[in-house]
Amino acid sequence: MQNRDDLIKDTFCYSLFEEVFFHANLIEIIIKNVEEYTSLVKNDIDIKNLLIWICQCVDQCFISHHDKDDYYTIKNYSSEIESKWINGWKARIQLLVEKL
Repeated sequence: MQNRDDLIKDTFCYSLFEEVFFHANLIEIIIKNVEEYTSLVKNDIDIKNLLIWICQCVDQCFISHHDKDDYYTIKNYSSEIESKWINGWKARIQLLVEKL
């Protein structure tokens, strides 16, 4: 839940929004934690909303990164990271949202 406050250092959202660095290991930690949590708890609207918010924000980061008129640039951007986001991490998050 700390990721919802994107000013908390050492979180995925802080890293991506403030430091403009996509930390794959931190998004993996979020997903694994939620997978474990959802095996124990069902219908957590706060977690569901957090995951939806993260997806929307990360998508916006990639959109902004590609916008030549936007100053936001992901420092470690690669097409591989973006592809992993779309086809891997985001897809896994969307499956978790459906479970909640």
